[in-house]
Amino acid sequence: MAIFRLLALVFIVVGLMLLGADIVTTLEKGGALALRSLATVLGLVNADPSMWVQVALPASVSAIVMVVLGWPGWAFIGGFGVLFGAIGFTPRHHDHQ
Repeated sequence: MAIFRLLALVFIVVGLMLLGADIVTTLEKGGALALRSLATVLGLVNADPSMWVQVALPASVSAIVMVVLGWPGWAFIGGFGVLFGAIGFTPRHHDHQ
């Protein structure tokens, strides 16, 4: 379970960094909302799967994946961090004497 907690921490931190970058970009554009999609974030690290998705997957699955790639990068990555945190959560029992 420790691996899920570590992954949760990494994903949440990266999600918060992406959110901060979007906020700074929004401020730089004079308040015009600027959100980087997941496809844009993946493209920044040369890992944009958009073309592969359209060619390799059936049309119905491809459409769903393309919608997900359009989501804000911070929400997708941070959401996975929250999910991993929930999976790795272990309640602690305290003995009261």
